[in-house]
Amino acid sequence: MANSTRQIITPIGLDHTRILGDTIEQIAYAKAGIIKQNTDVVVHGQNEPAIKVFKAKCDNTSSNLHVVDFTTLIDTEYHLDYQTFSFGRFKDVQLGLIGAYQSHNAAVVLTAIDVLITKGYYITDESIYKGMHNVKWPARFEVLSKEPVMIVDGGHNPHGVRGTCASISRYFGEERIPILMGVMADKDVSGILDIIIPHASVIYTVHPDNPRSMSCDGLADLIISKGGKSISCGTVSQGIDRLMHDIGTSGKACALGSLYLAGEVRQYYLSKLNGGKNGSDS
Repeated sequence: MANSTRQIITPIGLDHTRILGDTIEQIAYAKAGIIKQNTDVVVHGQNEPAIKVFKAKCDNTSSNLHVVDFTTLIDTEYHLDYQTFSFGRFKDVQLGLIGAYQSHNAAVVLTAIDVLITKGYYITDESIYKGMHNVKWPARFEVLSKEPVMIVDGGHNPHGVRGTCASISRYFGEERIPILMGVMADKDVSGILDIIIPHASVIYTVHPDNPRSMSCDGLADLIISKGGKSISCGTVSQGIDRLMHDIGTSGKACALGSLYLAGEVRQYYLSKLNGGKNGSDS
């Protein structure tokens, strides 16, 4: 078995710009810092400026660049429990994650697995299919309940929120649904709202328990100024209680805007489902 290391680089977006840079190329250059000498590098692709940066770094380090070929990715089924897709030699893969973007993430993993196999690692197809079926990823378009349908997603920048809203469209079509939202004030809140508002019937704003959080009143005012409908609710628990009262047991809703929000939503909502006991990731 070869002794070289391997790296996977996920999609590049404009986030953490104060640290990584304010262009795709600068962020890609910072990410490329993980690339070592004589290695295999799998990149998500779909961003030509970033790919050029990674290729240059691989050329300089005598490394092999593997760009995921999404032309072979076919989504075939999607449900609130799982989705099914085919990718390259892998047919009818049942994935335990339902976000519209998750089959792309899985394709990156499958590409990396095939690279490992060519390097001598023993990984059976049975274990690959089983792993895809059993995978869990809390707060990434995670269904917390079905009656009502309550979904939580940790999307906190335009790139992530765009994936969340694509998932909302996949499962609910053109129907606008209630959104519970809390954000960090140092994020691109305006850009996030431009993506969310067309998918929201009303946005319940809350203030996650973090000193960086934007006030629920300030967020609500910004939403209204952009033509959306909003209700300022206070704390996360207060927002959930108001939302669930309004939609009843037959409605549907999504909470998003921050990983801090997602953590609070999961803890409080799962506790309510368990009759006041602490929630779990199970």
